[in-house]
Amino acid sequence: MPESTKKPSSKLLAMKFMQRSAESERREELEQVQKKELSTSEWRLEYKGEKLQKPKIRVQYEPSFLGFTDTTTLGRKSYKKFNTDLETTEEDQVSEQRLARETAEEKANEISDKDMGKRYSKGISRVAHSVSKDNKRKQTDGASNAPKRGKSNENGNKFMKPK
Repeated sequence: MPESTKKPSSKLLAMKFMQRSAESERREELEQVQKKELSTSEWRLEYKGEKLQKPKIRVQYEPSFLGFTDTTTLGRKSYKKFNTDLETTEEDQVSEQRLARETAEEKANEISDKDMGKRYSKGISRVAHSVSKDNKRKQTDGASNAPKRGKSNENGNKFMKPK
């Protein structure tokens, strides 16, 4: 029976629609072959017992050192003294913001009277302690008549002019 079926002629096979259909059949066959290869080459692990848990991702947020807030002014803008009223109001706003920042910095660096008194008393006690140590050293050095290393009045340590 296969002998009784007629094959299409070469002219019919040369037509574009026949070439497209033959190409689509070849593509389908290639896709099926690739799917079979992928399914056989794919590795699968089966776990018995507990299911694997996804690792928890911990994210740490650090503050930025760059000042991104309040960098632009909202609203109308003026360019090259086109609208002086807008420019003056913008300059006023900028100066007010600068003053607010400066006062905030001053308040942060400001020390209360009580804290200043505590620091002052600690500083005085440190100075008094170091002065008493110096006095004790001078008294012990004065008691021993040993020659000092630094400045000496003997002729041996002075510069001698060559003859």
